[in-house]
Amino acid sequence: MSKAGLLWTSRLLRWGLAAVFALAAVLKVIDPYRFAEDIRNYLIMPWWSLHALALLLPWIELVCAAALVINKWPAEAAAILIGMLVVYIVILSSTIIRGIDVHCGCFGKYDTSSAIVVILRDFVLLGMTVGVILVSRRRRA
Repeated sequence: MSKAGLLWTSRLLRWGLAAVFALAAVLKVIDPYRFAEDIRNYLIMPWWSLHALALLLPWIELVCAAALVINKWPAEAAAILIGMLVVYIVILSSTIIRGIDVHCGCFGKYDTSSAIVVILRDFVLLGMTVGVILVSRRRRA
């Protein structure tokens, strides 16, 4: 791929991921109580951790989104998002296995997708984050 092609591929991947995670983060920051309730519904976290997670996770997503937009440590931001996406996929899979019908909480009250659809969406985002890392490594070489 040409240098210009790598540059635009990198931008599109970074900006697309940043848009998704920034939107998700802002919707959670606006209504942290709802997000805490969504986390509680997964039935895997102790009650005392719910509000801390509901306050912390969106800001991690927002910082990673900002890093992707300004192209400062994009591979590192993508690596953090990969970790979060893998955890989300495992947790959502566990709800399906346990027969729990849960609202994912990804986009606040605006996301009514089923767990299967959310897992598929997370795999697409996972592929994009891996793409950011690969393109950023290739551009450095």
